[in-house]
Amino acid sequence: MMRARTIQAVLMGFALAAWAPAVHAGGGGAGSPVPGALFDCYLINGDNAPQALTVDDQFGERTGVKLGKAKLLCTPASGTVDSGALQPGDFSDGDHLTCYEVPGKGSNPKVDKQLVDPFVAQTVRVGEGRYVCTQAFKCDVGVPCGPGAP
Repeated sequence: MMRARTIQAVLMGFALAAWAPAVHAGGGGAGSPVPGALFDCYLINGDNAPQALTVDDQFGERTGVKLGKAKLLCTPASGTVDSGALQPGDFSDGDHLTCYEVPGKGSNPKVDKQLVDPFVAQTVRVGEGRYVCTQAFKCDVGVPCGPGAP
């Protein structure tokens, strides 16, 4: 269980710390920078990873989790709001990621890239951009949640 938590902590650390772009205060509407880390995720058809894991998170422990094919490559990004309003506050301490589908046609660079992660070294073709992920806070329903919540 401790090994799974270590792997989870390392992966979340990479996602939230090593790649976090500059953080801006939230609020505003059009032209406001998105606060916290933002990732643009592209479809890939990667290799099968040969490992099986014990994964332990707040929703429970799963043992014998066999990894399949790599499916997403997420790159650090920055963004500004073109319409609508942002939730106020600093999301850089968010300890979860929320991913949103990008409906319709996303960008489709069709380039080959080499990937090395803790499980496999591989070459993949980067396909259509289909998801945008950002830092988030997750709390029980009815509990104050978000930046600055007690």
